[in-house]
Amino acid sequence: MKSRSRKIEKTLAWIANIILISVVILMYTGFFDRQLEGIFLTPEFVRFSFSSCIETFLLYTRIEYYRLIELFIIIIKFSVLLTALIALLATFMMKHRIFSGVIFLFLAIMIAGVETEVAVPVYLLYFIVAIMLFIRKG
Repeated sequence: MKSRSRKIEKTLAWIANIILISVVILMYTGFFDRQLEGIFLTPEFVRFSFSSCIETFLLYTRIEYYRLIELFIIIIKFSVLLTALIALLATFMMKHRIFSGVIFLFLAIMIAGVETEVAVPVYLLYFIVAIMLFIRKG
């Protein structure tokens, strides 16, 4: 029985990884900071953040609202970095197709939940790679 090459899956995964890594680099250089602050300062988010639960949290921790926004931005940056590292792990572990397919599917769902304009090709490519890993036998 002939072993199939995973060249197509690897190519699609690396295209998505390069896009994701470039987003991580841009986030850590401060390229998206203004946009993220703009999102957190919209009236809808401000109204949501001043609900009773968040207001009580701010009261007891004595954190200022702007500091809370900075914490949100740090959490977003860390989650994108963690996503990129998990994607690299899944790409390098492509010999184990089921394990790698599950990780790619998890990443596609996770990135789709966050979904920004930049993330659309990334999660679509990860979803395609996951499906291809499940369908094409080794």
